[in-house]
Amino acid sequence: MEFEHISKLMDGWLESEKAENALFKHKNGHLIINIGSPYAIDLSIIKTKSDLLERVHHLTEKEWMNSDHLRRFIEIACHLKGWDVYGEKKTERKDGV
Repeated sequence: MEFEHISKLMDGWLESEKAENALFKHKNGHLIINIGSPYAIDLSIIKTKSDLLERVHHLTEKEWMNSDHLRRFIEIACHLKGWDVYGEKKTERKDGV
């Protein structure tokens, strides 16, 4: 019985993650956030983590942005830049982009 409860929770979390991932697309050097209508962010302007923070600050002003979308944006942008979200070390990108 306990296992079924945990399994249902995990299924719900995975579906939520899939839905969140579907909102983001990396194309031609841009990260496109598609919430209502597409919003493209030129990744070439994000050269440092300070630049990323500036972009995050800008996104918080958008009515359609929420904390889940913002968290995913940060994770994806850091991944595409080869940055570790939690530290200073460079990470190896596994997608070949």
